[in-house]
Amino acid sequence: MPSTDDDVVFVDLDGCRDPATGEIARWAQEASSLFGDAYTEVSPSQTGLRILCRGPVQPARSKLQAQVDVPDGDLTVDGKAAYVEAYALGQFCTVTGQHYSGRSELVDCVAGWNKLMAQFGGQDLDRHEGPMRHYGDVDLEVVADALKHFSSDDVDRNTFVGIGELLKQQFGEEGFAVWADWMDKSPINDPEATEAMWASMGGKAHSMTLGTVFWHARRNGWTAPWTPVRATDIYDRGQTVSAEDIYGR
Repeated sequence: MPSTDDDVVFVDLDGCRDPATGEIARWAQEASSLFGDAYTEVSPSQTGLRILCRGPVQPARSKLQAQVDVPDGDLTVDGKAAYVEAYALGQFCTVTGQHYSGRSELVDCVAGWNKLMAQFGGQDLDRHEGPMRHYGDVDLEVVADALKHFSSDDVDRNTFVGIGELLKQQFGEEGFAVWADWMDKSPINDPEATEAMWASMGGKAHSMTLGTVFWHARRNGWTAPWTPVRATDIYDRGQTVSAEDIYGR
C-alpha cells in the first residue's frame, strides 16, 4: 500500500484490455506512455493495466479517480467502464506478476505522475471545451433516471452490488428505494434477498463512482442533464474526461 513512508505509487487503467486478444485501447496506450519504461502488468480482472513506479514523496494530489469517455472506434470492454485511477496514499494494490511491459524494478516517474494528474485530474484542462462533468452534487433523481436505461442483468454481480453500496454511501437510506426498483427490473430478482443485501452493505463503495452508473446509462441512450463546467470548478472531485479532447488536440 502506498504510504507517507515511501515514494511508491500505482496507476490503474481499467476497462482498456480485451481479455481474449490482449488488445489495449488507444487511450490507455497514451496514458501509459506518460510513464515511459515503468513496470506495467495486466490487472487481476485481465481487462486493465496496472503501473507501479516511484512518484513524488509528498504529492500535491495523492488520489485520482476519473472516468474516460472513450472515443468512437477505440476499444471498449463489455461490462467495464473505462477508468483512470491513481494512488500515492491509502489504497491497497494486488500485484499479479503478469508482466506486460517496462522494467522489472521500480523507476522514477515523478514527471509522469504529475502529467497524469494534470491531464486527467483537471489541473490544466481549462482551455478545453470538452465534456468535463460535475458529479459531486448530483441528486438522486438524476441517478434514478440514469438507472432506467439499463438493468442489473446488463452488468455483473460486483457492479450491481457496487451500485447499491454507492447509493447507500451517497444518499443513505433514501437510496434504497431507487436501488430496489432498479434491481426489480430483473425477472429473477428476489425482493427479500435484495433488501437483505442492502442491510448488509456498509455504505462504502470503494473505487466505484457515479460515473459507472452514467457510463452504462449513456451506452443505452441516456443523455446527461447537466451543463459543462470549468475544470478548476471541479478540481479533486469526480469527473469525466474525454480522451479525444486530451490526445486529439
